[in-house]
Amino acid sequence: MANNKTVTINEKKYNEKDLSKKALSTVESLKVTNQEIERIEDKLAIAKTARSAYGISLTPNLPKPAAANKKKDVVTINDKKYAYADMNEKAMADIMSISIVDKKIADLESDLAITKTAKNLYTKSLIEEVK
Repeated sequence: MANNKTVTINEKKYNEKDLSKKALSTVESLKVTNQEIERIEDKLAIAKTARSAYGISLTPNLPKPAAANKKKDVVTINDKKYAYADMNEKAMADIMSISIVDKKIADLESDLAITKTAKNLYTKSLIEEVK
């Protein structure tokens, strides 16, 4: 049975059998890159949901805001300062969790940017290859 698989590049269809090995390799790299983008976006959605949950959990456990002139050992949440010394264990745990998730989100956003950059280069390379 003949290989009738096609690849669409810039809205033009190409038979895979007519593409060079380099172009086929780039097509495979694009497939992997697209899967990785989806995976990272899914992980970002999960992390953002977790961050929201920690924020919701934190809100009722916050103490009264600290004095406006207090500068040390405070955390600012929604433009209000809170003294760490006034927080209960649950609030402190939620703040720690938010900090960890914020780092994870930043890392995932960096990974996504890197992966999208690779995708753009693969796409450009493939377009040049099939000219």
